[in-house]
Amino acid sequence: SDLNQVPALIHIARVAKTINSNFIVTCNPKNYTPIRNALNSYNYNSVELVSAEAKGTGIAILEANKVIPKNIKWLLILWGDAPNLQQSTIKKIIQLSKIFNKYNIFLPTSWEKNPYAGVNRNIDGKVISLFQTKNNPDQIRSFGEHDANAFLVRRSVIIRTLQYLQKLKRKHRFFLIHGCVA
Repeated sequence: SDLNQVPALIHIARVAKTINSNFIVTCNPKNYTPIRNALNSYNYNSVELVSAEAKGTGIAILEANKVIPKNIKWLLILWGDAPNLQQSTIKKIIQLSKIFNKYNIFLPTSWEKNPYAGVNRNIDGKVISLFQTKNNPDQIRSFGEHDANAFLVRRSVIIRTLQYLQKLKRKHRFFLIHGCVA
């Protein structure tokens, strides 16, 4: 989709480039050519484009992990309506990760009307799950906390977790990630 006649992907690329010019974009194989053409038309020719089956963000992260240099310790994952995410928010997430280095994930949130996705917290304010209203119509809210379509995560933790979940899928024939505990 476009924002002010510019593809949403390019808005995300502009924000990503301010953090690191060597970012990776994952896409469904059938969208590879139009996405490569869009990136090239806005002079993002050197951006690594990884083709990943349309099986969710977890699979895309595992595919991208194959080309990420081994010395990278943290991954900044952007998706969905991340074009609305400001560079200053990402920089704050990165600063927080340096201050609170014992944590493995940093998930910025905002409050808005009719959030498409939401955040559930326990009584202590800790995130216990994330949800999408399309999968949970009973959780539709007129106003609520929403993830900001980005998170910063310690690479070793997310890769180990996703690989474990893949093993469970093969063993138990299911793969459902519904929620995130931070």
